[in-house]
Amino acid sequence: MVLEPAPDERVLVSLTYTVAPENAAAFLQAMERVRRSRRRTGAVRWELYRDGEEPRRLVELYLVRSWEEHLRQHMGRLTATDRDLEEAALALAEGPPVVAHMFPPDLDLTSGEP
Repeated sequence: MVLEPAPDERVLVSLTYTVAPENAAAFLQAMERVRRSRRRTGAVRWELYRDGEEPRRLVELYLVRSWEEHLRQHMGRLTATDRDLEEAALALAEGPPVVAHMFPPDLDLTSGEP
């Protein structure tokens, strides 16, 4: 990442998946299990959207109260079952998701520096 967020900075995580129509129903079921996992491991909000321009594109969004909390999601809170749930959803997508971490715009947007 270019930005170094403060540990208490909230973060919106975006994962963009491409899913073939024949896998859509199974993917949605798998993502319901991922939703429960994300909420259990620290997400305070979770949503899944379909792109109106490209219906094969689905975007998962979840909000975590702090960057530190999000790092804990990766480094200790995920159980083997959580990883299996994510892998089951990924197996139904066409390739890995495009991931973005977004932070509140409380910095000088012209320089990229806080």
